[in-house]
Amino acid sequence: MSVNVDSLWPVEAFNERHFDTSPPPNFILPTVPSASKPLAFPPIPVSTTSEKAQHRVPSKAESAPDSTRFCLVYMPDSKSPIHCFRIACVLAQTTAKDPSLTVHWFGGYGIYNIQDVYKKIWQPGWFMPKTLQNYWKPAIMHPGHVAYTNIKSNEVVLESNIILKDIKFRTDCKMTSESARNSVIALDQVIQDNPDREDAIELKTI
Repeated sequence: MSVNVDSLWPVEAFNERHFDTSPPPNFILPTVPSASKPLAFPPIPVSTTSEKAQHRVPSKAESAPDSTRFCLVYMPDSKSPIHCFRIACVLAQTTAKDPSLTVHWFGGYGIYNIQDVYKKIWQPGWFMPKTLQNYWKPAIMHPGHVAYTNIKSNEVVLESNIILKDIKFRTDCKMTSESARNSVIALDQVIQDNPDREDAIELKTI
């Protein structure tokens, strides 16, 4: 049997670190409050400026909307400099012009330079009401524990605090290479925009 082929188009390689092919992390997320409006990210437009874009099937990266609720948050008024940059999962938002968000904080143990953000393990935070302490684990350690949200940490998070959306994780709870690269770019931009901060050294950690 013979087949005539008039064109070939390159496709992205499949690998476990790529967000198109890697499975989601085993995170247990709390339920979105029914009284709040869930967050909806706008879809990523598909470019049709070239003939190639019009005559091929768009890849998932081009056609799909943001696939996660994870984002990188900048909290300039944080009491602790090392907590200026946070990873959060958006649970709900208000309908204000600059919506107030309810987020589930994600974190880990250890402080990393922003250039090494790809090394950090990010796990959901959980709050212990009896001791008023929190911890980072893939799942709660006791039924009486609850999600560690900005409500529990008594912090106001606005949509304008988000500096990067649609962060993706690998199965080992580390960022994908693409998300880590985009995070470093976003973090560097914030640092350049705040050159006079007294805690500039701590600002470069996450």
